Amino acid sequence: MIPVNKLPHLAFLFLIVSLSSCVDDEPKASFMVEQDPENKPLYATFTSTSKHAESLRWHIEGNYVTSPVLEYHFDAAGTYNIELEITNEDGEIDRVTQAVEIPYMDPCGDHWKGKDQEIFDEYFEENNITPLGNIEVGPQYVIAETGNEKRVTDNLSQRVMTQQVFYYLDGTVAFATTREPRYEEYGRFSPEIIEAIKLVGEGGKINFFYNSCEGFGASSVHGIPPYTPLIWQLELIVIGGLPCQC
Repeated sequence: MIPVNKLPHLAFLFLIVSLSSCVDDEPKASFMVEQDPENKPLYATFTSTSKHAESLRWHIEGNYVTSPVLEYHFDAAGTYNIELEITNEDGEIDRVTQAVEIPYMDPCGDHWKGKDQEIFDEYFEENNITPLGNIEVGPQYVIAETGNEKRVTDNLSQRVMTQQVFYYLDGTVAFATTREPRYEEYGRFSPEIIEAIKLVGEGGKINFFYNSCEGFGASSVHGIPPYTPLIWQLELIVIGGLPCQC
């Protein structure tokens, strides 16, 4: 039997334990951020380090995502407010907001151009390709189809009908510059492209390998992710004037 004079002390201890249990169960939202801009620019990984989180959700760029670990791809560099909301088993909620800086990586800098070239070199090796062109002055390229014997002349005002499509390296279409073939003077192209055009005939196709700097750069354009090397295919459908539609 517990002595009567000990009961107040036990009640006091029980009250402390009860209060401690309540405090320990309170939700406390927190998270850590990991970034590797030199290898994965515009990406950040958010990991919840919260206490007593029965459920959670991230609020990021107007989107709600439920996942303890979130790897997020931003469309552009900048400062973003990231909110984490957690709920404990009793339905209590806690939130934390943190400003995260997404740094800019220059797609035309030596570091990133070198990374793109490594990707292309691996692609060339896997596909047994020996590219043409001087990477110091323009994109590398290969002749995909030589076409017929009809060639462009030295007259840069000569008109050609072309179809131009950007592809990802896995062969899927990234973006078509025009829905329909384009009819224009071939002198509008850069000197490096013109030299390649002279190597094919009507019906020929040339695949140019564009790094991120020469392509769409550090911004998401036409749904193409930033820092993406691409293949630009130029097809010469017609060389010279259009045939008579009599």
